[in-house]
Formats: sequence, structure tokens, C-alpha cells
Amino acid sequence: MASTLLEHILKPLHFTYSSCTTGARQFVFGAFTKEFISPPFTEQIFHFFIPALSDVRLSFPFEAFLSSLQVTISSSSAAQSQAPWLFYFVLSAGENCLGSLSEEGLLLYLRALQTLLPLLPVSEGSSRPEVTSDSEDDDDAGIHAPLKQDDSRISVQLITEECVHKLDTKHQTNALLNLVWRDSASEEVFTMMASICHTLMVQHRLMVPKVRLLYSLAFNARFLRHLWHLITSMTTKMITGSMVPLLQLISRGSPMSFEDSNRIIPLFYLFSSLFSHSLISVHDSEFFGHEMEAKAPRLVEHPEHRQSSPAVLCSLLRKVITNLVKMVKARDIRRPFCPSGHWLSGEVNIRADKVTQLYVPSARHVWRTRRMGRIGPLQSTLDVGLEPPQLSVSEERHLAILTELPFVVPFEERVKRLIYADKRDVQGDGPFPDGISVTIRRNYIYEDAYDKLSPENEPDLKKRVRVHLLNAHGLDEAGIDGGGIFREFLNELLKSGFNPNQGFFKTTNDSLLYANPAAEMLVGESFTRHYYFLGRILGKALYENMLVELPFASFFLSKLLGTSAEVDIHHLASLDPEMYRNLLFLKSYEGDVEELGLNFTVVNNDLGEAQVVELKLGGKDIPVTTANRIAYIHLVADYRLNKQIRPHCLAFRQGIANVVNLEWLRMFDQQEIQVRCGYSATHQVILIFWEVVDGFTDEEKRKLLRFVTSCSRPPLLGFKELYPAFCIHNGGDDLERLPTASTCMNLLKLPEFCDQHLMRNKLLYAIESSAGFELS
Repeated sequence: MASTLLEHILKPLHFTYSSCTTGARQFVFGAFTKEFISPPFTEQIFHFFIPALSDVRLSFPFEAFLSSLQVTISSSSAAQSQAPWLFYFVLSAGENCLGSLSEEGLLLYLRALQTLLPLLPVSEGSSRPEVTSDSEDDDDAGIHAPLKQDDSRISVQLITEECVHKLDTKHQTNALLNLVWRDSASEEVFTMMASICHTLMVQHRLMVPKVRLLYSLAFNARFLRHLWHLITSMTTKMITGSMVPLLQLISRGSPMSFEDSNRIIPLFYLFSSLFSHSLISVHDSEFFGHEMEAKAPRLVEHPEHRQSSPAVLCSLLRKVITNLVKMVKARDIRRPFCPSGHWLSGEVNIRADKVTQLYVPSARHVWRTRRMGRIGPLQSTLDVGLEPPQLSVSEERHLAILTELPFVVPFEERVKRLIYADKRDVQGDGPFPDGISVTIRRNYIYEDAYDKLSPENEPDLKKRVRVHLLNAHGLDEAGIDGGGIFREFLNELLKSGFNPNQGFFKTTNDSLLYANPAAEMLVGESFTRHYYFLGRILGKALYENMLVELPFASFFLSKLLGTSAEVDIHHLASLDPEMYRNLLFLKSYEGDVEELGLNFTVVNNDLGEAQVVELKLGGKDIPVTTANRIAYIHLVADYRLNKQIRPHCLAFRQGIANVVNLEWLRMFDQQEIQVRCGYSATHQVILIFWEVVDGFTDEEKRKLLRFVTSCSRPPLLGFKELYPAFCIHNGGDDLERLPTASTCMNLLKLPEFCDQHLMRNKLLYAIESSAGFELS
């Protein structure tokens, strides 16, 4: 009987589809929709009627239905309430009917999804874990016991969840992707697909990794390239009659019409989100090994003009674009590919006298987003008695730049506007400023400093510090500390504390420092107190603008500067290049991975003791296979970069933050912090130095080696055996000074000689004089 009723229902549809005019067809299909599809489903409609209509054997005229649906929606005043039921039917019927649709029918299908999805209520279950399941039978996994309304009809909540689930099934995703991947795909197809994805992300708050359609498009270079082409080709007509690219209006901060905003912002938001997600999985070697499929968008500046209607969309766009720009900048830091000065903006001018208003210590004020699309101050929860100063739109813009995109402001400007200003406020310029006085035995610099400059004894290291030194015999050393003795003390203290022989830090194969994972075995449970102390001392050196002889590994600096102390696999090359290469080999290995005999464990060899550590529960019994090798690769990298030294880094970060606000430090990347500590490998002075040394005679090279290491011959097995490694440190900007050396550290202190002739003369004078520490 049920089949007979279904046959009678379909007869008018088939008849009008093949024999009637467009108007009659629209009337019949509209009546069918109004009677069976748009009202809330009964259990019979939900469990029998909809699946039966979706059966391809019944030849339901789906294309004609889609054509009439657009008219039905546009003419209905109840489209919002009808949307869940209509959307569910379109998805259900589309699963089996898409293959029979014409080009026009496929456009109608996408247009129906684009129209109905924004009308769908936001479901709390839209981000449930089942949506991302990769099991083969998850097409049926979303059918649960129906939640009924009082009249035994299916609830809106359930039908909404089922809509989101059906949209994310493998079959539906593949059908939508095929529409985009076809060579005949039109610009309209890409635009509608982008609109659907944007609605999923913004309105339904679904993240890229949670939706098959989104993460499949994120890794489709053709879609991203075409999407970027659409964005760059969008124009608008100005009052002068000229056509101007919308992207140019965004970069200028010029106001746009509501229509123009709705045209470009969803596309721009989607591109930035998908491209950012694709970058996460691309290792540096792959990033630089292939031509980029899409270029990063230009930096979106914070406009002086505020738009009211699309304010939320603009705020979301700012967030994703900022994230994408920072990701591309991070790639450029690890392995430069942009020209010098590429990231600097000539349009940003932050006044020094506004620094305390723009960036005040977090203990006094907390700056947060005041409302969507507008950056501003909120009263601190730490001190509700203080009212933060009101900022103008321009100052809010500067604050946003310093917080989110500090690299567009020159490095020197950021230093002057933050640390120097705070130091002046704390230490003052008076003849008798408040300060700290300590007596230190030269032979026990680290031990005495660890005790006398502890947080319990000296909680505020921002104050001026005066040091009185005792020599090896316990006698006072001559001299009054006007700043020079303190700087010498701090320099020697840092050398002692960060010396690998002390046990708190180790060196990579490139002789770069990072926290020693075995420090607890050497010191005991108090090891974190030592890292906190060393962090305070390094913070004090940065605060005092001292040149520090500490070449840190880039991954370690990234852990210090990030909002969290975690870094990803992209940083592994700076810790252990060989392990990084091996993991990339495993990722692309085409043979049987199980034959490699790996399991989910790592082996630590500390102090001659081998220890097997499981990367996950029961890891020693879990073999690494082709299916789980990606998880293994990331777990190994996470253990080496994060878990193994997590307490060390947290204590060290807290120590630095005790002296220098971490919010300030995060304005600098690891290369810039290294500049605060010394030279980088690509610094102009270093490049000139090697050019000069290359022109030395063999005798002059031997003298240079003796000057730095106290021995004119290299180690028996080559310079790779030299410990500590040969290192060049910034000796200041006084061009009248001569190079000096610390032979115990194999360290050459080289002033900033940017002229090759001057550097050659200064180096030859120093090494020919056969003098060391006292030479200046």
C-alpha cells in the first residue's frame, strides 16, 4: 500500500516534468514541496518517504524540483523555519541523483545548498566527534533515536544535526569535490562552493580539520589558486568611474559598500583559513622544494574608517589573515625567502611618548579586544582600581600592530619604545636611585649570585645593581661600580650558568644552546629553581641592553617567545637535523614501514644510562605502520621538542618574565632576540669577516686561531672536535675598539665593522699584538 501511495504522489511530478509548461510545473512542484517537504517531518516521512524518494530507481525529477525550489524559497515568508526540512531533503535526494544532473542542474544543486545553509539553525552537535570519523560506515552513524516534538514530528535539533552530518559524509563530500575538480568548473561554481564553506566556518563554527569538505579543499592547490584569482580579480566602480580592485580597498583601509564587503570578505576569509591549514602540514623542506601554489595575501591593515554592517565579518577576516601572515613570516624566519625589508611597513609611525599608553605591564592593565572589529583596553582583573587611558582609533590600531604584527615596525623602534622607556621609568635618572648592592666572590660567581639574587632576597631585578667583587684570596677588588663592574659580573655569570659543563644547557651539533633534558639527574628536584634564576639573569641582561655571548638554538628561542612553550615539528631541524631528515624519510617511505622495526618509543641516553620512553600508552607493543606513521612522526617531534624539556622551559620563561614582560618579548622573533644577544650567521659583519679571513695568509690564519683558542693548530680530527665551538660575538658599535677574545670559550668578540678594509686592519693589529683580555 505504501508503494502505491508513493507511486500516486510521483505521477503528477513526472507528468508535469515531461508535458507541462514552466508555470504549471512550478505550481505542481511547489504544492508537493509545501505538502510533504517543507513542514516538520513525521516519522513516516523521515524514515520511509524521504529514503524512498532518494532511491535512484524511482527516477525522482530532482532537477525540476531544484529549479522550482528557488522560486518557492524566494516567495515564501517562512523560508527560515522551512530551511532544515528542505535542506535535509536536498542532501538526501542529492546523494543518489547528482550523477544524473546536467550542468545547469549541478548549478541549481549548489545554489540550493548556498541558499539554505545560512538559514539552518546553529546546532550544538554540529561539531560532534562523529562528524570527523573516518570509518567506512559513518554514512549511517548519524541516525539516532529521533527526538520528537509533542505531535510526534522530528525535532528541529535532530534534523539540523542530521543535515550537518549528511553534508559531511564521504559520498556527499566526494560529489561536491568533483564539481570543483572538473575542468569545466565555472567561476560561479567556485564562488558558490566558497560561500558554502564560509557559512560552515563562520555561522556553524566548524573548524577546518572537523569537516571533510573543508580539509579536502585546503589541500587542493587548484581550488586555492582559483580562489585567490577570484579575490584579486574582484573590482568595484568608484565615483570617478574607474574600476578599483577590492583587495586594494582592503589594504588601504578604505570603506566598502555592504554589497562589496559581502562579495570579497567570505572568499578572503576562506582562502586565508584553508591556506593556513595547508601550511601546517607542509614541512620546510617541502615548502621550499616546490613552487608555492598560492601567494600569501597582502597584510590587511587596520582601517581608520569603521564599517558597521560587516563589522563581525571584518573582525573574523582580520583574525585569519593575521594568523596566515604570521605563519608565512615564521617560514621566512627559519629559512629566508623574502627580500630584505619585505615585512616592514612605511606607513606605521608609533610615537615614543605613547608607549606607556599602548603597552603597559600586564600587572597593571590587560589589553584585550573591546568588541568585535575594534581593539581596545579593558580594565584589568588584577587591579580594578586603575582606569586605563582611553585610546584614539589610531592608537588602537598601533596597539593591534604591536600585539599581532610587530614585525612591520623596525626592530630598533620596538626596542626603544618598550624596554628603554620602561627602564627609564623604573630606574630613573636621579643621582641616588634606589638599587641593589651585593658582594660576590669571583671564584664562586654562580653560587653567590644564585643565593644573593634569588627571588626571596631580591624580588625586583629591574632596579640598578651594584656589585662588589672579592678576589680568589677573599680581598676586595679595587674599583667603584659605576656600571662597568656590574656588566663584567653579569657577563661572567651568564658564561658560567650557561656553560654546558655546568649541566643546565646542552649544545646542538651547530653549538647552539638549549635546555639539558638530563638536568634533573644532575641537580635533583631543585633544577627548576636554577632555570628560573638563569631566566631572571638573562632577562636582566636584555633589560640592561647588554650584549650576551649566548647563541641559542632557534627552536628554544621560539619556545620562549611563543604564547605557549610548545613548538611543532618544523623546528626539529634546529635541534637535531639528522632526526628531522629521518622522520621526513619515514613520511615519504614507499616500502613496507613495518619492515623498519619501529614502535611508539624513543630511547634516551643520558649520563651513560639508556631509558626507553613510550610515546603513548603501550607504545612498545604498537608497531609503526603506513597508517600510523604520521602520528608517530609528530609524537617523536613533540617529545624531543616539548615534553622532554617542558618543566625546564616553563621555569626559564617565568624567570625572564620576572624582569622583562613576555608580551614585550613576543614582539621579537628568534632572529631579533639573537641580535639582542649577538650576531646571526647571515649578519653583514659575519659575512665580511669570512671574506677577510679568506684573504689571510696561512700564517695570519694560525695567529687568528691562536688569538681566539690559545692554540694555533686545529684539533686532530678537525674543527668539528673543537669544544666549545669557534664562536663570534657582537663586540659593540664602537669602531675604535679592537677585536678581543675569550680563549676559554673559543669566543671572538668582534665590533660591528661593516667596512672590509677596516675589519682587516683591526683584526691584523689584534692578532699581531699577541695580546688577549686586556686588549681594547
